[in-house]
Amino acid sequence: MISRRLSFFLIGKIVFSLGFSAQAQLSKSSAFLAHKVQVSAEALQSSGLHTTYVALVKSRCITENKLPKWLPRQSHKALPEGLSARSIVFDLKNVPMKQFYLDLESPCILGVADQGILETTSLDPRRAEQLQLPYLKFEDYSNVFKSPLFFDLKPALVAVVDSGISLNHPDLKDHLWTRANGSHGFNFMTSDPFDLEDGLGHGTHVAGIIGAIGDNGVGVIGLSQNVRFMVLKTQDDNGQGSVGNIADAIRYAADQGADVINLSLAMNSKNALLEDAINYALEKGSFLVAATGNNAALMTLENFYSPASYGYGRNGLISVASVDSQSGVLSDFSNHSITYAEMAAPGSHGITHILSTSKNEDYRFMAGTSMAAPHVAGAAAQVISYFKSIGEPLSPAQVEEFLKIHSRRNVNLNSYVSGGRELDLKNLSDVILHQFQLSSEGGLDD
Repeated sequence: MISRRLSFFLIGKIVFSLGFSAQAQLSKSSAFLAHKVQVSAEALQSSGLHTTYVALVKSRCITENKLPKWLPRQSHKALPEGLSARSIVFDLKNVPMKQFYLDLESPCILGVADQGILETTSLDPRRAEQLQLPYLKFEDYSNVFKSPLFFDLKPALVAVVDSGISLNHPDLKDHLWTRANGSHGFNFMTSDPFDLEDGLGHGTHVAGIIGAIGDNGVGVIGLSQNVRFMVLKTQDDNGQGSVGNIADAIRYAADQGADVINLSLAMNSKNALLEDAINYALEKGSFLVAATGNNAALMTLENFYSPASYGYGRNGLISVASVDSQSGVLSDFSNHSITYAEMAAPGSHGITHILSTSKNEDYRFMAGTSMAAPHVAGAAAQVISYFKSIGEPLSPAQVEEFLKIHSRRNVNLNSYVSGGRELDLKNLSDVILHQFQLSSEGGLDD
């Protein structure tokens, strides 16, 4: 059982500079000032580098109300049980210098240092180029799922029905699903379970958005770290694939227990074979995510785009349009409809676009609703992983409802996407953290 106790850790190396000098002025590095060290008020004032400092004080002095008056008043309730000392932030500009100098000798003051900010650090060197992540509020979401509460989540199985995946890509290879025969999926064009290498780069790009391995010292990060990729190759190196192969891939994914099936592909017509495969997958418990297409077209009953348009009135298949994460408006290429487009996610970022993994173990910027759909698929995988792990698995319809209810409304999308909905990762993680904690002693209360 997963514990409800929650801790947060700083990732990466944190180096503290502890410098002592009897008469030295403060430098740009943090200098801890032991209370017996003689440091002049003039030196503090003339440093001019910081005004915000932190004092380390004895906890006993807080409970006995013996702190110097220039320190912000503290409640004893702010003291964790058993903590011998507490750090209190104060502004040096508000401190009488003479009194400050005298109070350094107080036994209540253990030391003073300039207040720095420590940030979690990414070990993915190209994460800063994933310009859509701040728009999605990824950092807040990611920090939640880095907590020990979520260390032992069961992975969600995500079928990528596409052009294959770069199997040795360092950001993907450890997230591959593996069958007993050593295969990671199936090639529906050659009927070869081992011929899965991506000659186009499209499927690899999609997979990276969903679940590129984070904090591994290379490349980028995906939206879920709790995924395994089922590689279902239906598209050739030109991006073309037959309806029959795609329908077979959907059925295969469902038969193998795929939790999510990502369909970053579209055609401008209905197809009974494809519709039947979708219904089959939903009945088997797979959640489907489909891109609306890149024709800048209004989707209607007459102007039907498969498979996305089948999402209307069919719970468990969600159709995803593209929002530009730089401007916050619909991407100029995205198909749209307040009926047939159910959610938006980033598929472009100005002229820079979306960075993800690509063929030949490389990285590439791409744009399209093909990039928008896997953002939703990755979020869905994380939600599914969590609820599987606590023994409360969601149906495809419940997954869709969860994503929709906890999306955000973008007024710029009101005329293009049902309800103006777009993906908001922070909303999802906040709900999971605060409303769906496991029942165990010492946990968080909503």
